[in-house]
Amino acid sequence: MARELQIECERECRNGKCEQGECRCDEGFRHSPGNLQNCEPFCEQICESGRCIGNNRCECFEQYELVEPFVCAPICETDCVNGFCSAPNHCQCHEGYRKSNESDSECRPVCGDTDCTNGVCVAPNECSCLDGYYPDEDNMFLCLLDAKAILLPREGSERDYYKMSYMHYFIPVIACVSLILAILIIKMIVRNRQKNYHVGKLESKENCVYFMPNPDSKTDELTKLNLPVETI
Repeated sequence: MARELQIECERECRNGKCEQGECRCDEGFRHSPGNLQNCEPFCEQICESGRCIGNNRCECFEQYELVEPFVCAPICETDCVNGFCSAPNHCQCHEGYRKSNESDSECRPVCGDTDCTNGVCVAPNECSCLDGYYPDEDNMFLCLLDAKAILLPREGSERDYYKMSYMHYFIPVIACVSLILAILIIKMIVRNRQKNYHVGKLESKENCVYFMPNPDSKTDELTKLNLPVETI
């Protein structure tokens, strides 16, 4: 039996096999437009941020990773907070957020042009008031001091009675003032009592000092003790 004559291809058949002078592409490849001697990789969809390597497979560019069969996404070494990685190591904030001054990978919510007054911006155009404050009805970015913490209305009365909600700040002050007043009063009492006494010194072997309620009674007291009287 005679062997079949093999016809060679005019040029090298890339990514395929030459059969009887015709370039037949490998699986996942197809002829290049206008060039039947060359087979190029084939993907049913375009590879985003990558290139088709044939058989519906994509190879991502450097610093990109495959997240879907035909989609390559950029890689950010630090996770983007309230944003997304739009390019290698570059975060882009979601709508209503802006870059933080402290970190390029963190986005913080925006509340108006001046941010929240007496509050914290927790979401785009959403303020959370600090303790003791409430949101203003006319300005959503302003928090006002809560009058309920200071002004408490009494039931059955048209007047508003003031009551301080921070009495614990005044209790130590009141205690200190009371203590000082008590000390002053005690000193005054002791001083008034001392005015009714006269101090006399007696020279004796023991060098004793005697306190007498009245200077006129000094002689009588010393006489009872059988001691010499010193003229004062």
